[in-house]
Amino acid sequence: MPTVKEYRNEKGYYIRSNIDGRYVTLQLSPEAEGLFSDLGFRGDDQVSWQFLKPLCDSGHAYTNNSGTAVETKDINTEVSFSSGKLSLEKKRRLEEFLDQHTPDESASETGQPSTNGDERTSSLDRIDASKRGFIERWSPSDDEYEATLNRIARADDIDGILKSIAHHSTEHPILVNRFRVSSQEVPTYSFDTDGIAWTVHDFRTVEKVGTDAELFIDIRPGTSHSQSITIEPETTEWHTTGEQFKREQINEFLTVAPDLLYYLHHLVSSPSVSPRDLISNPTADITSEDASRLESLEDLGAVDPNEYSRALGTILSLGNKGYGRIRGHTGHTFTFSEEESKDDNIEAGDVVTFEVKPHRGSIYAKNIGKEETGIPSSGIVRNWPEWRDRSLSWLRNNWTKRRAKRDTNEKSISISSSDEEADYQCIEVQIDSLTFYLASSVNETSDVLDEAVRTLLKQTIDGGRTPPSAPVATDEVEISLPVNLLSMIDSVVGTSSVYETRDQFFSAAIQNHFNEGDQVELTVRVPRSYHHATQQLAEEYGISTPEFMREALEDALGTELRRTQ
Repeated sequence: MPTVKEYRNEKGYYIRSNIDGRYVTLQLSPEAEGLFSDLGFRGDDQVSWQFLKPLCDSGHAYTNNSGTAVETKDINTEVSFSSGKLSLEKKRRLEEFLDQHTPDESASETGQPSTNGDERTSSLDRIDASKRGFIERWSPSDDEYEATLNRIARADDIDGILKSIAHHSTEHPILVNRFRVSSQEVPTYSFDTDGIAWTVHDFRTVEKVGTDAELFIDIRPGTSHSQSITIEPETTEWHTTGEQFKREQINEFLTVAPDLLYYLHHLVSSPSVSPRDLISNPTADITSEDASRLESLEDLGAVDPNEYSRALGTILSLGNKGYGRIRGHTGHTFTFSEEESKDDNIEAGDVVTFEVKPHRGSIYAKNIGKEETGIPSSGIVRNWPEWRDRSLSWLRNNWTKRRAKRDTNEKSISISSSDEEADYQCIEVQIDSLTFYLASSVNETSDVLDEAVRTLLKQTIDGGRTPPSAPVATDEVEISLPVNLLSMIDSVVGTSSVYETRDQFFSAAIQNHFNEGDQVELTVRVPRSYHHATQQLAEEYGISTPEFMREALEDALGTELRRTQ
């Protein structure tokens, strides 16, 4: 059977198999890799031809020499879907994937050779040494490098593909992780932001692609949490498959968005896209809380060097010619020269402080020095919406206080097991600050969380639904719990439509424990003028006066909690 393989030093998969006595390597598109990752495939796992053949037919799995051509005529696709050889989950996800990612019939296909050997050789000669060098650098293996050259040689618009490569290889400060040419002959570039994969399909320079789009950006391509942005000459659309953007998608979008804007800003002949444009035309609903968080993108516009004081940041990448990319805690991403670093051994992932300076119409980072704050680089990349207005001194002091609380075990909780030999795992989750404050007022916080988690787990398995309320503020809590219990929680999160993340499950558990769903009446006496003002504000927000008062109270409690942390 075909076997899944992982590249040694690169993220990604390929397939090794034997067809009629000869070994075959199948390359996978970014979307197919996302599908494999979503379904839990890992290196050396076996995958059936019933699963692979539809991917080969749609161009998402292809061989070195002939694009998508794989001799699998003996496998009937229709039979494979009903043969029972695939699990129901794999059938569902594969059908969903093909529905979303199968190319239009009108689009050009490169599955079968369209040129003879002499023509192909002549086409390969048009790829000069410089571009071959970049293609090789962007390919994780020799097989994929050869497959990419073959796809370019057979493409109808070779010059368009080579022009796109030139746009990405002329010292663009954001480094391409991988490069492929899709079955529709579209150059596709893969990037990564703090472990979140995203790809760019560049339609700008190629012809006959059957779309008005200039760029198509896919975040977590091929997975059930994927989302995308289509940039056309007159409009930009933000897509997801569901009726509402999930909280996890919003979190990942905010993590990746600064790099998307940085990429667009530095791309030759890039369409003009503002931070607001990215989110101006969503095709699914967004909760009011998430919409409020997305407003932080407005701050990622032009930087005034005179108003930008020294910032905390992390090195995202180092280029091949002495230039790199740095993300500040404000969310802005800057190019920097290694000459501006005070440390000779600066590396990607280092946490630093820096200033900025204008140069030839752009803003660069300068006076870069390593910073030993204990703040992880991932925290800077992901927390910028909350940290963007904070000063460097606040970040240092706040993180020191958080570490002090951890050292005194104020935010470290252990859930015990009746099995003395049980294996434990330590995780960090963001849970509702208000209910955690209530739990902390009890002598044994660990007992409260233990009971809360096990109660909700049992209720969920029995078919009960306890949706979490959106917290005003959250606390990061370190929890040590038995591995088997964590596995059950992850199974519930993975299969339930109620909980998208561990954070939501733990918040729901502790909210449920303190009967947050039970409502009580609260009578407040205020001056009549205050009451009129409250009514007017509630009408402006489109909610009732009691709902407005409740949100105001929660916000006040959340502010007090943040002040005392």
